[in-house]
Amino acid sequence: MLAFPEKLKKFTVLGDGAMGTACALLAHARGIPQVTLWSALPDNGKLLQEKRENIYLLPGVAIPPAIQLTMDVGEAIADADLILVAIPTVYLRATLERFRSLLSQLATPMVSVAKGLEMETFRRPTEVIAEVLGERPLAVLSGP
Repeated sequence: MLAFPEKLKKFTVLGDGAMGTACALLAHARGIPQVTLWSALPDNGKLLQEKRENIYLLPGVAIPPAIQLTMDVGEAIADADLILVAIPTVYLRATLERFRSLLSQLATPMVSVAKGLEMETFRRPTEVIAEVLGERPLAVLSGP
């Protein structure tokens, strides 16, 4: 069973796709006091807030009211103890660059769940994160 450190108070997920939503749900289920799920696209974010469900990617799975849903990246990352990056690799660099001034100020550890390589550079998602935001504690969570 996955266990999170007791000191982890706020867990932020950047990216509201299937993996990001599932990770937010798992963190909440494991008792992290504050879980925030950030949506990059306003239409997706509004739909998540209205339905409390990722109707296209995880239909039938309710998002508990305790999980904060936001489209404001500043709000999402404020006071986060851990940031999970679930932004698809194809959008990763551009999205991080939009928020570089906010994100690069933080030394908050990040975990990447993005898969694949950046097509233009053949860099792994963790390499893109480090390149755009600077060195920081960085890990990868990968599946089969």
